[in-house]
Amino acid sequence: MLTCRDVTTQKTAEETLRNLNASLDDRITQRTAEASDRTDQLRVLASELTRAEERERKRLAQLLHDHLQQLLVAAKLRVGIAQGKTGEAQDEVDLKEIHRLLTESIAASRSLTAELSPPILYDSGLTAALEWLARWGLEQHRITLELDVHADAEPASEDLRVFFYRAAREFLLNAAKHSGVQRLAMSLRTGHFGLTNIRERAVMLDGQLEIDSGPGRGTRVCLRIPAATREVIAPAQVFGAPAREPAASLLPAGPVRVLIADDHKIVRDGLRSVLARHDRVHIIGEAGDGVEALDMARRMRPDVVIMDASMPRMNGVEATRRLVAEMPTLRVLGLSMHHDPDMASAMRRAGAAAYLSKDGPSDQLLSAILGPGRGGD
Repeated sequence: MLTCRDVTTQKTAEETLRNLNASLDDRITQRTAEASDRTDQLRVLASELTRAEERERKRLAQLLHDHLQQLLVAAKLRVGIAQGKTGEAQDEVDLKEIHRLLTESIAASRSLTAELSPPILYDSGLTAALEWLARWGLEQHRITLELDVHADAEPASEDLRVFFYRAAREFLLNAAKHSGVQRLAMSLRTGHFGLTNIRERAVMLDGQLEIDSGPGRGTRVCLRIPAATREVIAPAQVFGAPAREPAASLLPAGPVRVLIADDHKIVRDGLRSVLARHDRVHIIGEAGDGVEALDMARRMRPDVVIMDASMPRMNGVEATRRLVAEMPTLRVLGLSMHHDPDMASAMRRAGAAAYLSKDGPSDQLLSAILGPGRGGD
């Protein structure tokens, strides 16, 4: 017996199902690609947001450093000059009080500058910035920050250096505000943010933030960000020649010829006014940046260069390194708004004989210029 069955409908249904599955596969592939593109876009936006925030921090910090702090320093220098001229007791009292207020204003401005955007992060890298953060945490919050930084852990990307620094600072601040602890341990190894924001940005950077916390056992925070390449700059490449102290006998018997290098004219004018009162000091020129300082020093052969650590075109560290290499008898005095041992170390390792604060006593600067045995220290 022969039986026939019409399977057209079944075949049609199977074909329709195959086409539907293929269409779904195509749509899934398309949606996956779209999701991946959006993730990439979010990652780019997160990176841009971090850079934009840091640019604004740097802009505000630079504004404080390049304008407000320099004006305050110039005013303090002028008050110092006036203190030596007045004969009235009340005038002396008033000037002393003005001097004190200016000193406090400079200190407050300097602290705000460092909190907004610490120069050491850009001048010397993440490791140095974390060491500065540890000192700041101890000074401001009485928290000891123990650092364990591997030599190869310095990120090559400025974005990553900024991100890690901001995250570390936020961890420290959260500990200071909420935990009551007096000691933190922070490890950096190869391989205004809030913690939620840090986690979200870590994800956007293909990383992750893990927090393990419990009563009586403290808190462990682990932030992992992948880095394709890393670059470590050896200290010798940054700071150049070792520090050295020129012999006092190399200074001339007559007035000491001084070149002032600072990118703020108002500060140069203030320094000139202060030093012009001393007949043992002769100002022979003023430079507005490191490149100009090099050129003028080569042409004018000063005995002493007062070198601002932070200047455009070429900073004071590099200018000092080059000058002392060419002129071993030259006495370079580092001058800066930054009360930072890392910056002081950088200037000394570059060859500076001393590192002074712009708002320090004028007698200290004169002493450093003249050196031992010439009315100096």
